[in-house]
Amino acid sequence: MEDSINGNPAPSGAAASAHTETEGSLLQIWFEVLNIDQISIHDDFLGLGGDSLAAMRCINRIIAAFGVEVPLELFLLESATIAQVASEIASIHPNAGQSVARANA
Repeated sequence: MEDSINGNPAPSGAAASAHTETEGSLLQIWFEVLNIDQISIHDDFLGLGGDSLAAMRCINRIIAAFGVEVPLELFLLESATIAQVASEIASIHPNAGQSVARANA
């Protein structure tokens, strides 16, 4: 199955869960980092088995994909969801999702 958000192969259910390009990209990052195939944008990071090392991997991939750094505390203290991280990215860099769409076009 191909992810309709960013054109990458996606695990089952991934494209249906994402509402924005940013959420779709974050889903792909979490699938790869956490190595699981079912994630909702409302699942919390720690509940999915995330830890501090996985959080740093996610943050590094977010920096590469969006050019913004989200705080580590978001993942570890607030047990972030994809929806929360997408919102944080949008607050830091409102055009982040658009730049990802152009990069994947």
